[in-house]
Amino acid sequence: MQKKSFHKAGKIFFITVVSVVAAVVVSLLTTNIFVPVKYLFAYFTIANPNKDGEFRLSFLNVGYGDCVVAEFPDGKTLLVDGGNGSYSNNLKVLSELNGRGIDKIDYLICTSVSAERCGGLSDILRYKDVERVFIPYCPFTYVTEEYRSFVLELDKTNIQSQTLEYGVEVYDAESDFGFSVLSPSNHLLENGEIADFANDPSEKNINNASAVIYIEYKGFGALLCGNGGTEVLDKLNAFCQTGVEINGRTIDLKNCKIITLPNHGSGASGLNTLMQSLSPRYAVLSVGENAKNLPSPSAISTAQNVVGENFFRTDFDGTITFTIKSDGTINLNKEKK
Repeated sequence: MQKKSFHKAGKIFFITVVSVVAAVVVSLLTTNIFVPVKYLFAYFTIANPNKDGEFRLSFLNVGYGDCVVAEFPDGKTLLVDGGNGSYSNNLKVLSELNGRGIDKIDYLICTSVSAERCGGLSDILRYKDVERVFIPYCPFTYVTEEYRSFVLELDKTNIQSQTLEYGVEVYDAESDFGFSVLSPSNHLLENGEIADFANDPSEKNINNASAVIYIEYKGFGALLCGNGGTEVLDKLNAFCQTGVEINGRTIDLKNCKIITLPNHGSGASGLNTLMQSLSPRYAVLSVGENAKNLPSPSAISTAQNVVGENFFRTDFDGTITFTIKSDGTINLNKEKK
């Protein structure tokens, strides 16, 4: 009798699981959402949308890569980079977006032609509704396979795109939030980072031409340093002293509360000076297993000397999420406790 009951319970459990899966599939189909089978499990999640009037900034754990999600208080969403394009990282990005209830990306930024930043963006274009795209200035038909795939996918759409260079921004003056591009310099500048990249697409020049993004919300600032080397860090440090003039307003980088370590913690000289000038409260490092022996000990010690215990790594802490309330309160959540 007990054996029959156990068998019956197992059968009921199996039928329940199948029914739930079928219900999810039917729901996706009836809402006109196409999801390939390989990413189906990215949709088995309970959505936790951002609360009205709050700003949520997340650094996703995508291994040796970068992916940042910013959820603004008006409901708009910014995605900066998409990881390296591996299956596991694409699944992670889609799962994280779905877990935040994000179906539409209002602003998508591809900061670099480097594989670890743009590799996952092709699938984002395929499976998410994207409003606007910001892309690097790239005069080459082919520079990396990952960037080429992204551009080819973008060409299939009618999405509005804009070149990333100094002065480009989306900013809501009334509500005091948005994002600005601090580097690279304008592509018409003869001795700028983009010109160097166009003349010689070496790894160094590719890294220096990656975009530096400053995100703001009511006096709170987050500086995403991209892959920039010493020259870029020195430029940012100069901005700390003079302020940044964009579209008639001055950005004070000393309001920066969060900084990302450039180039996965490469330890470029100039990082210590920049961090001392900014004096941020938090430092975040996006990194995973790699063949470049990153992060460097000097980058780690530089960050810890400035922010102490408020130094976080995606390989150790998983996805790191900051929630900033209208009164300036900052709540921190780590995927790995």
